[in-house]
Amino acid sequence: MVRKTALIMFLFACACAANAQVGGRWVGIITQSGSNNAASQYYFELNLRADSSNGKVGGTSYSFIRKEGKRYVLKVNIDASFANNELIFKEYGKIEYENTIQKRVDYCVKSGALQMTTDGNKTFLKGNWTGIEHQTGDACAGGTILLEKMPANLANDLSMEEEKITKLKDRAIKNGKSITVRATTLKIEVYDDADEDGDMISLNFNGTWLIKNYQIRNRAKVLSVKIDPKSPFNFIITFAHNLGKLAPNTTALLIDDGKKKQKILLKSDLQTSDVVYLEYEE
Repeated sequence: MVRKTALIMFLFACACAANAQVGGRWVGIITQSGSNNAASQYYFELNLRADSSNGKVGGTSYSFIRKEGKRYVLKVNIDASFANNELIFKEYGKIEYENTIQKRVDYCVKSGALQMTTDGNKTFLKGNWTGIEHQTGDACAGGTILLEKMPANLANDLSMEEEKITKLKDRAIKNGKSITVRATTLKIEVYDDADEDGDMISLNFNGTWLIKNYQIRNRAKVLSVKIDPKSPFNFIITFAHNLGKLAPNTTALLIDDGKKKQKILLKSDLQTSDVVYLEYEE
């Protein structure tokens, strides 16, 4: 009896450890084929929580859909199980909309099976999904899902929620700006577009410091970055080390994708940092 109890406890511990492995935040891309009412590819996110007391997995899904120049965020509860490196999930319940979307656009309530794999220090969920339209109950076109697990802090105390960066070190992040780029390799010029007043910055790209403690000048410093076209998070953050002679600390970025140059002004102070999101389109 003692051995049997020990075996049961061991198996339960293994199941809980596996579920803990799948718990967390997963972001990436979902595709859909054969539908005229939905984007063929858009950002998708699973926020999973593992219950160590019963080995079950639950959470929420987020679909980020772009339509007519606007971004819509749809949130749905999910029920899931995880075994043998496979996540079986199903959306259920009320669909919450971050902003109003046209009523004629229906939503596919999804279910699917995603296999967990690792590549170096990265972990992925990949698989297929099927769905039904939430208003009519009719079958809708399915597709594929590819998600990467995000650490709680990407680097240097960089934190995020849903589709926004929220904190860098001790600084809150502004809502920022978004621009569209049509190449994965970008040339970036960093400079002061007014009178030089001693502004000192560090520049963070996707969790990595491009430059540190740099005094911006009228003469541009030229950088090159490569964005991840599959990631919903490509961004540049300015971290101010002072306010210069004239507050706030203002940095000009000229972002060149080879087809178009876009100028962005990022304004930071000693409490907040500014950000620009880089959205890739082919």
